Amino acid sequence: MDLGALPFLLSSLRLLLGEAELIRGIHEQIRNLTLELEEIQAVLMKAYKEQESNGSENPRIKQFGEIAYDIEVVIDKYKLYAIQESHNNYPQLPWNWRPWNWGPFHSLGREIENIRKRINDLKEHRERCRDIISISSQKAPSGSTTTIITQEFNNLASLFLDESQIIGFDKPVHQLISRIREPRSMTTVISIVGMGGLGKTTLVRKVYNMLKETFECHAWVAVEQSYSKTESLKSLSSQIVPSSGISSSLEAEPHSKTPSRTNLVHIMAKVKDYLQHKRYVVVFDNIWKPDIWENFSSLLPNNECGSRIIVTTRRNDVANSCTGYSGHVYNLQPLPLAEARELLCKRAFSSSFAECPAERKEWSEKIVTRCEGLPLAIVEIGKLILSNKSKAMVEWRKLHDTLGSELARTGSLSRITGILSLSFNNLSYHHTNCLLYLGIFPRGYSLSCRRLIRLWMAEGFIEEMGDRTLEDVAEDYLNHLIGSNLLHIVDTEIDGRPRTCRLHYLMNDIIVSRAENEDFFKILRESNQNLGNRIRRLLVHDGCRNLSYNNRGSYPYVRSFFRFPLDRSSSSTSFSDKVISNFRLLKVLDLENAPLDTFPNGIDYLLLLRYLSLRNTRVKNLPKSLGKLVNLETLDLKHTFITKLPSEIAHLHRLRHLLVYRYDFQNYAPFDCVRGVSVHEKIGGLTALQKLAFVKASKHTGIVQDLKILTQLRKLGIVELKRESGKDLCISIEKMQSLHSLSISSQRMEEHLDLQTMSYPPRHLQRLYLKGHLQSMPRWISELHDLVRIRLKWSKLKDNPIEALQDLPSLMELQLLDAYSGDKLEFMQKKFKKLKILEFEQLCQLRTVILYKGTLPNLQKLVIRCCPMLRAVPRGIDNLTQLKELELQDMDETFINGIRKNGGECRRMVNHIPKIRSCSHGCWTDLS
Repeated sequence: MDLGALPFLLSSLRLLLGEAELIRGIHEQIRNLTLELEEIQAVLMKAYKEQESNGSENPRIKQFGEIAYDIEVVIDKYKLYAIQESHNNYPQLPWNWRPWNWGPFHSLGREIENIRKRINDLKEHRERCRDIISISSQKAPSGSTTTIITQEFNNLASLFLDESQIIGFDKPVHQLISRIREPRSMTTVISIVGMGGLGKTTLVRKVYNMLKETFECHAWVAVEQSYSKTESLKSLSSQIVPSSGISSSLEAEPHSKTPSRTNLVHIMAKVKDYLQHKRYVVVFDNIWKPDIWENFSSLLPNNECGSRIIVTTRRNDVANSCTGYSGHVYNLQPLPLAEARELLCKRAFSSSFAECPAERKEWSEKIVTRCEGLPLAIVEIGKLILSNKSKAMVEWRKLHDTLGSELARTGSLSRITGILSLSFNNLSYHHTNCLLYLGIFPRGYSLSCRRLIRLWMAEGFIEEMGDRTLEDVAEDYLNHLIGSNLLHIVDTEIDGRPRTCRLHYLMNDIIVSRAENEDFFKILRESNQNLGNRIRRLLVHDGCRNLSYNNRGSYPYVRSFFRFPLDRSSSSTSFSDKVISNFRLLKVLDLENAPLDTFPNGIDYLLLLRYLSLRNTRVKNLPKSLGKLVNLETLDLKHTFITKLPSEIAHLHRLRHLLVYRYDFQNYAPFDCVRGVSVHEKIGGLTALQKLAFVKASKHTGIVQDLKILTQLRKLGIVELKRESGKDLCISIEKMQSLHSLSISSQRMEEHLDLQTMSYPPRHLQRLYLKGHLQSMPRWISELHDLVRIRLKWSKLKDNPIEALQDLPSLMELQLLDAYSGDKLEFMQKKFKKLKILEFEQLCQLRTVILYKGTLPNLQKLVIRCCPMLRAVPRGIDNLTQLKELELQDMDETFINGIRKNGGECRRMVNHIPKIRSCSHGCWTDLS
């Protein structure tokens, strides 16, 4: 059940109360509906939490959820009517689009009454609802506890592999033993972290059994999700001091379910005193929350006897909080492909046979690829293959093709599902909805984190928190899922922030199964597939070219539509038109990469739309009627062929993200590689804008002055700026103190950028891109203490820019493209302390680069392109001990010969660099 929209529904209902003059007759009913929905939300939250903890489905969630969906339909019908009535200048909706086509409009009140009657029917069973909320206290405690313990026992049992089955753990075992044996007298915490199924418990158990006898005391405490402080203390004390009788003191006192607080404190003190001067090793297996660690950490003394505490967890924040400043975090990695393949074949055939027969190698490779190095999954699949008498290749192919459905069943692979699904249990409903949403995208799909955040916001998953922006809160949600090892980072920004992410293949299968079962979304993989009645999000894959519809307008619950085409050769215009005309209450329409040539008909009638993406399509023009989409928050037209925005765009007062540009790259980036759009009317009314990129300043002189009204901007891209507009732009930018990214290009390569007059630059600016002549380096750049990246292109500075940039404390990337006309660059000692990437390009007069010892201590990549007068590597490059990559492009032959392996006179200066490559006329050569 999708609970993330409930807070959004409540806010919508409260908003409607202020619009009562439109339809006075249902004002009181709307007010009552608000109160009812608040109560539904409270019941659903508690019931959902209980369902997650005990693993059983709760039918009450579905009943209340269906009522909430019906409330949403009423709200959205009302909104459609309200929007139309409040904008008399808009054309009337076609008759078959009008809300009253679903029934006379006055029947809205009747629909609300029917909803309230259903709620009242459920209220008659209020005691049962309370039973659901407090199920553990109303039902027999031993029964529910036994269920949870049995479930955890089964999950734990699947984690323990025979040591003969452990393949690929030799390196982790050696590294962990080395950490434990380090000659450190102080107590040290070592955290082993990774996603479920990686074998953390198996690894630590192996090391623990090897080393425990070398310590005076040792204990293994399995924490798990049914964590009990008393039981954990009993387990610890019975292993540490088995003959002391301490654990027996933890039995519950007469007429009490738990030991007294005094008794607990007394026993904890005894354990701590006993360990005070002893060398001990304690393992806490599977800690789920930081506060659980706090209980344990206060119990174990920080002595100087060389004691070791080992923690396993799925969460990075838990791992970091356990180790503090003096411990170690070990990120356990998946098995490499070769070792994963060996493990599968060894388990699938026999304990001594570790080579897959040649005729089955293809499908074994595919199965192993789906497992992505997860030992638990490989072992369980191997057991399934072993149990199958038929070893025919068709069975291997069948297993690969049906792996997703096998995981969803209660059969042989249910243990994999059980282990991976445990990670859901400690997620809030907001985080759960955000995670389930990832299942919308095809398996293995690398998803832009920015796109994902904008979609979460449009779906209503993100809660407002104080004065923080929704984007910041959503980023916290994203980081929580990544930190819980539920979501993998594919690519990062220069400062370490995630850029793209994806789900593990098997986690994707589990999530898709769960989401479809809960009507969270529906994937259509073939034509004429049944849609169902209460589908909320519809995903069409390329195999489905036709949708099967019921009567017109019979899908009032569909709020989001995605299409993931693989074939870009055919047009999908008619397909999109049918979708739009049948799903009238859409809030999210994502047609990224769809083979569209024109703007789809009817989108301008989707008045509730909050998110519209036509990114990477061939659309060239926007209709004026786009201005009717007054609820739109994201308009993503990046990499389309749109060059002009209609003036009606100014009506979209809720717009937060306006992305309309494309890149035109060649061998070298041309000056005008960013193709922006013209805005012919003022956009100053779009005060909610967070991102605006890229708009042409040359077409409308007033746009530069209008920008000063957009004080919420976090990203701004301006192209074709005239010199005389520079001062006005500086005044506007000073008003944007939330700005994180700023890109400015002059109208022509030869035209100057006049940016000197800014006195109060945005203090949180992190990325700065300047294209065009600069008379001198703007003074304010040296004040940007949060600046992470700066790119100066065609600046043609006469003065050395290094002096203005070398003390920026956060700078990690610097690119100079035709930015300096001098012949010498010097990097002084202890400067550019955080810089990781340095690029020189088209510095045509540059002859000498000197890197003094102690400069650029963290530089990892150096790129030098088309600097014809530079005949040798920078002097002092051998002092850059962290340099991992040297990339050269179209450099003089003397330069290249100087670093060749055989006889290059400068070769000794670059021998420490692992990767060196050179490109000439488009051909790359490895010089490593």
